[in-house]
Amino acid sequence: MYGVYDYGEPTAFTNTSGAYTIKGLIAGKYRVREVRKDGWNRTKPAGNWPLGYYDVTLTTGAAATGKVFGNRKIA
Repeated sequence: MYGVYDYGEPTAFTNTSGAYTIKGLIAGKYRVREVRKDGWNRTKPAGNWPLGYYDVTLTTGAAATGKVFGNRKIA
């Protein structure tokens, strides 16, 4: 299901810059999206629900970079 964590999915937490590392992935295609806390709006990546994700293709031994998430607290 999109936008919610499904038990067993690979997960990671972002740091204050929005960067993260998901370990243990094998080569393949992945859709990376966040589960936001209530009271926050996404600023990066752009797109209204259900958009706002990154599609990533990994090759063996490769890493995807620059796929950060940004959020702003709702005033």
